[in-house]
Formats: sequence, structure tokens, C-alpha cells
Amino acid sequence: MCPSKKITEGHGGAPLSDTNVQFQDGRRSWKLLYEAALRERDPNLLSQRIADAQKAIGECTLALLQANIDNKLEKENLANAHLVLENLKRLYASAEAAA
Repeated sequence: MCPSKKITEGHGGAPLSDTNVQFQDGRRSWKLLYEAALRERDPNLLSQRIADAQKAIGECTLALLQANIDNKLEKENLANAHLVLENLKRLYASAEAAA
């Protein structure tokens, strides 16, 4: 997961180095789920992979906003990943309907 509000708020929270470690872990988590969805070839698993990745992206985005972390690049990456997954979901639905 991305950083929690408790850890990233700073005022009496964890040291910045702890925040950075958690932020890096959260970033890896959503990216791993995102990449797994993009690589999934089993149509029976694709929707769940997409849902898992979108949930992780949403949680990370929310954590960044709540923690007031100003990381424009990460926010753009999250938004772009979400859009790609939405397009993949639409393509999958179209292919499934045509079959």
C-alpha cells in the first residue's frame, strides 16, 4: 500500500526516511498489480487482475492526497495507469461480447 496518513503527515509522525520506505513499498505494490493485469492472458482472470490493480491505484492515490504528498509525477503515473486499465476493461468487454 501507499503511505498511510498517520505515517506521512509529519507532525509528530514517523521520520521522513520511514515515510519514504513505505511510499516506495506502496508504489511497488500498485505497479506489480498493474503489470500483472497487463500481462494476464487468461480471460477468466483478467477482470479480477484489473479490479485488484485499480483498487491498489485508488488506495495509493487516496493516501497521497490525504498525506498531502506533492508528487506530481506519481499522481500522473497513477492516473495514466487507471486510464490504461479502463481501456483494457472496455476492450475485454467488447471482445467478450463479440464472441
